[in-house]
Amino acid sequence: MIKFSRFLMPEHRKMLKELREKEERIHPSYHDEQQYEEWNRIIFEAMEFASYLSIKYIYNYRLCCVIGRVHYYDQPNQTL
Repeated sequence: MIKFSRFLMPEHRKMLKELREKEERIHPSYHDEQQYEEWNRIIFEAMEFASYLSIKYIYNYRLCCVIGRVHYYDQPNQTL
């Protein structure tokens, strides 16, 4: 196995890792007002019935996921 593995210098590994991370970046998209209203309805319904939500968001060009219950929603600042 070792005989047929590729030999990469540490600098090359670092460059390949940076290239892979750059290609995997997710850029934020913008949504219309109707989509925001639908999300508000889902959030308030989950608060009312103490349901669990799965929320995906983009942070540092990466997709993050949080699962839990919503206790408070500040609508003007759009924070949970």
